[in-house]
Amino acid sequence: MPVGDELVAGYHIVAMPYPGRGHINPMINLCTFIASKRGINITIVLTKEWLGLIGLAPGAPTIRLRTIPNVIPSEINRGDDFAGIIEAVFTKMEAPFDQLLDQLDLPASCIVADMVLPWMKSVGSRRNIPVVSLWPAASSSFLAFYHSHLLAARGKHPKEDLPAERKEDIIDDPPGVSSVVKDARIEKLVRKAFSYATKGQGLIFTSFYELEPHTINSLTAELHIPIDTIGPDEECFKWLDLQPEASVLYVSMGSFLSSSNEQMHELSKGLSASGFRLEIGLELKSIVGADNVVGREEISNNVKRLMDQNVEEGKQLRRRAKELQETCQKAIEKGGSTDCNSNAFFEDFVHGKQMLPCNVDL
Repeated sequence: MPVGDELVAGYHIVAMPYPGRGHINPMINLCTFIASKRGINITIVLTKEWLGLIGLAPGAPTIRLRTIPNVIPSEINRGDDFAGIIEAVFTKMEAPFDQLLDQLDLPASCIVADMVLPWMKSVGSRRNIPVVSLWPAASSSFLAFYHSHLLAARGKHPKEDLPAERKEDIIDDPPGVSSVVKDARIEKLVRKAFSYATKGQGLIFTSFYELEPHTINSLTAELHIPIDTIGPDEECFKWLDLQPEASVLYVSMGSFLSSSNEQMHELSKGLSASGFRLEIGLELKSIVGADNVVGREEISNNVKRLMDQNVEEGKQLRRRAKELQETCQKAIEKGGSTDCNSNAFFEDFVHGKQMLPCNVDL
């Protein structure tokens, strides 16, 4: 049953991502998708610093932007103390977000929050607002983090006083995935966040069922909460379809680790020397030392090898990309998993089938 306009008009989703580009962008895409489908009122909440960094303009007329104070360390030096950033997110963001809810013109009907904001479940419980978690990555990575407790159970519990070569440990065969690597510094924080995975009223992945069916099935059977896969971003396909054949190479730099001036210079020169048309977006953080710099010649040669349509490695990559494209397109077509899951989300939360938040004891 489609959600009535009168219900949508008064419905208000408040969305808050974890303060990191790899979390903010997927949340914005999800909110834009929801607003474009049903015209629902959505408020996206960011820190003041992050609003300035991304220079965001609302992607739909029903989306509004609000900010909370910069109560966490600056993004500029994020790589210096990643665990400290997470601790601040866990302990300092709840109060200003809670205060912001009281200042909204339209009361929140539902909260969509990043999975790595565990305190959001208690906010929803206190205010009787359902909370849906967003994991902005593959469901297999969620499953790996969710089962990180297997480290301790199997006697592979990393300790801070271990030598550097033993700071990471590997366990095999958590349900649904083959292995997981754990960083001891943030182990407790990650385990805390994922211990609240079932405390909310739903879970959304920015993936799609056809890509990870075994993992989605495993999580659905284990978590006993509604799980929706709403991806991929359809706008990416529209842009790719306008590009010349075999002309796009995606270079992922990430937004967390820093690169030296020398490495960024070599990267830009190497990409330019490859002779291919470039669309580059870079986020420069604090500059680190120039050790282990990959030279421009190696970068250029690697790009040429991958883009050469006569080289077997490039052929395999293109075949795999083509297979994934076809799978993605089936997911976003009418009747595909993304279409069905987005409708299920609207029915469950906007239409009121999942309106009662569960009590959370923190």
